[in-house]
Formats: sequence, C-alpha cells, structure tokens
Amino acid sequence: MMRRGSLVYYLTSWICGGLFLTIAMFLQERAQPEGMGIGPAGAGAAIITTYFLVLIFCAFLSVVFAFLLRLSMDLLRAEKLWQWVAAGMVLAIPMTFAVRGASRVTDTIGLQGAGRQIAVFLFLGVRGIAEHHALLGLPVAALTAAVLFLIHRAFAQKNET
Repeated sequence: MMRRGSLVYYLTSWICGGLFLTIAMFLQERAQPEGMGIGPAGAGAAIITTYFLVLIFCAFLSVVFAFLLRLSMDLLRAEKLWQWVAAGMVLAIPMTFAVRGASRVTDTIGLQGAGRQIAVFLFLGVRGIAEHHALLGLPVAALTAAVLFLIHRAFAQKNET
C-alpha cells in the first residue's frame, strides 16, 4: 500500500470516484426522477451538496476499492487500460452486495449508538444507491478504474527511470 504515488492514487480514487458518482446520480435523476435529491430545480446547489456528502460517505469504500483494484491488478500483472476498467466493473459488483449485506445485518441486529454512527460513516451512507440503483456503480467504477490506471502507470514509469 505504501509505494511511490500511493497518496495521489488513493486521493484520486476518493475525489474522482465521488465526482463520478455524483454525476451518475444527477444523470439518473434527470433520466428517471425517483427522489434521489438532485432534481433540475436548483441543480447546482444540489450537486455541490451531494458531492460533499458523497465525499464524506464514500471515503472508506473508495479507498477499499482502490486498494483491492491495485492489489488484483498487480497479482494479475495487468498493464492495459481495458483490463483495469473491466476489473473495476467486476469489483464493483461484490462491493455493492457487501454494502447491501452489511446494511441488512446492521438492521437485523439493531445496531444503535456509536456503532451505528460508525456503520453509517463506513458503508450505510451509500445504502440507498446499493439497494435501489445497484447498476449505477458500474460506470462509476469503470471511470474511476481508468483514472487510477493512469495514475498507477505514471508513477510506475517514474520508478523505472
């Protein structure tokens, strides 16, 4: 995890992944208004507010995504953009089901207090997306993986020289 460019890599995952998710949520709301909170009326303020909340609630999951993506790509020795994009989309599927499962377990055991607050911060903040818009994560993961590939490649080339 600690290699040259790690800080840029993980921050990129967090910042760009959050931006891509916010844009995907906005486009989803424009296509089928379902009350995601980003409607055409006052969209500018809603997008900024949503982006802020996405950055807070997706921080942990975006770092986990970036770590697992980099680990799997190193193990597979993947060096092409399409491989990273495909792996990002594949990785998004079990992560979505993990968020769904964790939210159901949290509800089942009736987690309250500080434990509930920690769970909200770690994974329950994106619960609505995982349960109602599971496919929304696929293009977000693909775009994020593409950007992470570029960051990974840029720092890998610097290490070689």
